[in-house]
Amino acid sequence: MRWQLFSRVAVLRGSLFEDADPAMTPSDFSRIRAVFTVGLFAWIMLVMSPAAVASSLILVGTDPNCDTANLQQAVSNVSNGGTVLIANNQSYDGVALEIAQKSLTLVGGYESCSSLNPSDRTVLGRDTSRAINIAFGTSTYEVNLSNLEITGVVGSGDGAAIRLGNRTHLTLDNVLIHGNTTSGRGGAIYMNGPIGQRVSVDFPGTEITNNQARLGGAIYCEESSGTIRGGMVDLNAVLISGNHATEDGGGIYLEDCDMVLRAGARDGTEVVAGIAGNHAARNGGGLYVSGESEVLLEPAILIETRPLIDGNQAGERGGGIYCTNVDGARPDITMTAGLIHGNSAWRGGGLLLRSCDAAVFASGPEQGIQNNLAEVTESDQASPDGGGIRVELNGSLILDGGNRDHSPADQPIYLTGNRSIGGGAGAALLQGFGAEAHFTDVWIVGNSASASPALDVRNNSALIMDHSEDGRCIRADGPDSCSQIIDNVQTDLPNNFIIGTVVFLSGNSVFEVERTVIRGNRGGPLSAVFQLFEFADQAPQLGITSSLVVDNEAARLLRSTGNSHARIAWTTIADNHGSADFGSVFWLQGSDTTEPGLDLISSIVWQPTGVFSQLLRIDGMGKLNLAHCLVTHDPDAVADEAATVFRVVGDDPRFGAPQRGDWTVTQSSPAFQCDGTYYNGEADLVGAQRGILTSLPIPNPVIFTAGAYSIRSADTLFTDRFQVE
Repeated sequence: MRWQLFSRVAVLRGSLFEDADPAMTPSDFSRIRAVFTVGLFAWIMLVMSPAAVASSLILVGTDPNCDTANLQQAVSNVSNGGTVLIANNQSYDGVALEIAQKSLTLVGGYESCSSLNPSDRTVLGRDTSRAINIAFGTSTYEVNLSNLEITGVVGSGDGAAIRLGNRTHLTLDNVLIHGNTTSGRGGAIYMNGPIGQRVSVDFPGTEITNNQARLGGAIYCEESSGTIRGGMVDLNAVLISGNHATEDGGGIYLEDCDMVLRAGARDGTEVVAGIAGNHAARNGGGLYVSGESEVLLEPAILIETRPLIDGNQAGERGGGIYCTNVDGARPDITMTAGLIHGNSAWRGGGLLLRSCDAAVFASGPEQGIQNNLAEVTESDQASPDGGGIRVELNGSLILDGGNRDHSPADQPIYLTGNRSIGGGAGAALLQGFGAEAHFTDVWIVGNSASASPALDVRNNSALIMDHSEDGRCIRADGPDSCSQIIDNVQTDLPNNFIIGTVVFLSGNSVFEVERTVIRGNRGGPLSAVFQLFEFADQAPQLGITSSLVVDNEAARLLRSTGNSHARIAWTTIADNHGSADFGSVFWLQGSDTTEPGLDLISSIVWQPTGVFSQLLRIDGMGKLNLAHCLVTHDPDAVADEAATVFRVVGDDPRFGAPQRGDWTVTQSSPAFQCDGTYYNGEADLVGAQRGILTSLPIPNPVIFTAGAYSIRSADTLFTDRFQVE
């Protein structure tokens, strides 16, 4: 039976690739595919009788070995599960194919019907309003397209190149879909049905480029609401590039449809696989995700590639990815591997989450969210923001480099090199109504903006940034830590932006940072490293614990307004650069009715005279609530202002070797003087347990060290960290 024959062929093909070496390159797969095609064709020609070939295998072309010259007739007559081989010895312009309720395989690119293997692609689509229409049916059908080029379609309906019917599973192999245009949805492929449809690209060679549609410049996938879902776009190896949406989803548009992306590769600087260089007039330059869609970015299975979303543009929001809810249904994005790079939009250059949940575990210097841009566009002339990330309207984001299923202990997530030109939040913005984020083992490095180059957390939003228990990240140019906010820079100076070079907090927002190195951030004359701004009678809160704040440049370290509150505990603040004319380390900018508060607990604040004009500036009802176990250059100012004072000393903290990045204290430091009154089990910056057991009598047998580190520095520090005998 012919269906048995093709069933055996399918099994043969599956087993061939199932046992493939995971390290195989795209060229290896091309050779395997060529050998397989030759063998398949020869086997069919030898085994099948002419009568059988007439229905299970039909050869289309004009030479004597062909069964018919009519491609549509071949598609109609081939049996369910059969194969149509297409010769390039005639034109197929004007042929609009209808595939009605059957599984079949179309293989193009044969020079003639006597050729043993394809040598090119067969061109379809010209002079049609849709190249291939796959009719709706009641059963699941498998449609495989190989060695085809679909181009030149101009239409107004959905799916210029291919429209999938209900339950269709479409596989593309070495197919080029380019230059098709529709005013409808899906410039290349359209999927919209009540029961699961699927598009799969498994091997290199397929490209979907330079198509245009209203929604989904390349692919549009929507599952009908309230039905059995199962729509899936599965992209193991493909290039989706240069496509345009006149509204949303320049590359791909998903609504209640799932996607797995594994494709991503470069040849030098050129992207040859992934979602790259697409454009949307509104939202989602690369990818638009909505409804109950679930998106997974993960490493490829058979090819050594990782997802790449690169160089896409959106006129409004989400240059790389735009993710939003629909009628209360929240999408979900999980990124275990991959890079979101070089994308741009007015807001959320790399990633915008609007009532959407996302988790990123992709760590290491070649992954993460890097070099994206927020800028003024033709659509929006107001100040842009969120060069790397924007989270808004109850959206949630996890960046977790501490998940050992995906991230090695020595590799943080990179949120680096992102920019906001003429606006704020170079790295990330959280904006209002319950937006929240949790960053673990993340390096926020080298981002820039006219305002707040690193982080901006506003209006009922919350951000937690911390360090994993087992992370061991080495940084050659400074203190080691897997959680760092460093070298972020305010640009376009001088300007009138009142900013926080590390974070700008406003409204009822919260930023809690723990076990983090904060250094080398640069701001202008109106900047603070940490800026707290009360808005509409809603006051933000800042917590800094077990962190190192050194070598930052701003007019002041902390500026707090309204009824904002900051708590700094077990932290070292030293060698920051401010303004000796009017800058203070801490400015509590209160009034007759507002009371910004500050607690300083078990910390070192060592800023020599002349770097800042003063340690404390307190206006109105501003208040230093607590100074407990503090080492500072100006103990008198603290004693004069603090409501509660305990063990505030003015002796040099005796750092180990700051010039070589060692901010631990030597054995003779006055930092070894704290008790455990405010100790809540916090580890120090490098994860060491705090507290040194001594021979002192009860009730104080344990001494705690003020500052970021609980460990002592050796009196001699070797540059390679090891002493040679």
